[in-house]
Amino acid sequence: MEKSQEVLKAVHLELNRKDMIVLGALLKAQNNPDTYVDFKTLREQLELDEGGRKGKDSLIYRSLSWLEQTGLIKVDRSEHKHGYNSGVALMSRVMKRIIKERISALAKDLLLLDKEIQLISDMDSEVIAAHMVARATGAQPLEKPVFAQGWQSIQKILDTRIYQNLEKNDVIRYTLEWYDQPEEAEEPRAAKLESLLKRGIELRGLEHGKGDKKRFHRLAEYYKYYRQMGYKVGLRMRLREDSTYQFVARNSEGIVLIVSESPLSATWFPRSANRELVDDAIQSFDRDYAEGLDISILRG
Repeated sequence: MEKSQEVLKAVHLELNRKDMIVLGALLKAQNNPDTYVDFKTLREQLELDEGGRKGKDSLIYRSLSWLEQTGLIKVDRSEHKHGYNSGVALMSRVMKRIIKERISALAKDLLLLDKEIQLISDMDSEVIAAHMVARATGAQPLEKPVFAQGWQSIQKILDTRIYQNLEKNDVIRYTLEWYDQPEEAEEPRAAKLESLLKRGIELRGLEHGKGDKKRFHRLAEYYKYYRQMGYKVGLRMRLREDSTYQFVARNSEGIVLIVSESPLSATWFPRSANRELVDDAIQSFDRDYAEGLDISILRG
C-alpha cells in the first residue's frame, strides 16, 4: 500500500479525502461493475458513509468532475439524470496511461537535465568569470532577442541580423516549411540570395516534406542553376513526422526562429542570449541535412 501511494504521488494523482470518499461511495453503490449510479443514489450512499451527515452537492459535483477529468469514473449523459460508474478495470487502464505519460515526461526532463549537466561540465570557469566582468563593466553589452510579426517585419530582421556584413565562406541555414508567400514575393528575395552567393556565402536549405511541393521544386530548379554556376548552394529533403525548429541561421551566431505561423511571427535569438536553443536548433538542422536527399537525386 505504501508503494502504491508513492506511485500515485509520483504521477501527480493524489486524491484528497473528499475525492476518495466520493469514489468509495460510488463503488459501494454499484450492484455490479456495469451499473451506473445516479446522483441521488450516490448522495444517499455518502450519507450512510458519513454517519448521516449531508454533504454539499456542489462539493460532490466538484469531486465527480475531477474524477471524470482524470478518467477514474465514467459518466452516462444519455438521459436527464446522469449516471456514474467506476471499477478496477477502468482504474487499471487509467493508471497504465498516466504512468506511461509520466515516464515519458520524466524522460524528457532527464534529457534536458543531462544537457544542462553537460553544458555546465564543459564550461571553463575562467571564461564565465571573464563574461561576468564584461557584463558588469559594460565593456561588452549583450545583444537581446528581437521579436517581429508579419512578413515585412521578419524581412527586416533577416536583412539586419542574418544577411548584413556576411563574409566569404559564411553559412546561412534555413528551413522551408514556414515560408508561405506568393510567387511574386519570391523574386526580390531570390535577388537577395543571388547577391549573397556572388559574395561567396554558402546557402543550405532544408525541407521536411510538410511545405508547398510546387514551391520546393521551383526553388530546386533555381538552386540547380546556381550550383552549375559554381556557387555553394545546397537544398535537401529530409522527411519527418514530428515538428522541429523552423528558422534561418547565420553561421552559429544566432537564429531567426519562427515562433508562430498564424500570425506569422519570429524572434531573433543571438547565441549570447540563448546558447542552448541556438546550438540545439543548428545541431538538429545539421543532422537532418546530413541525412537528407539532395535535389540532384530527387524526382518530381
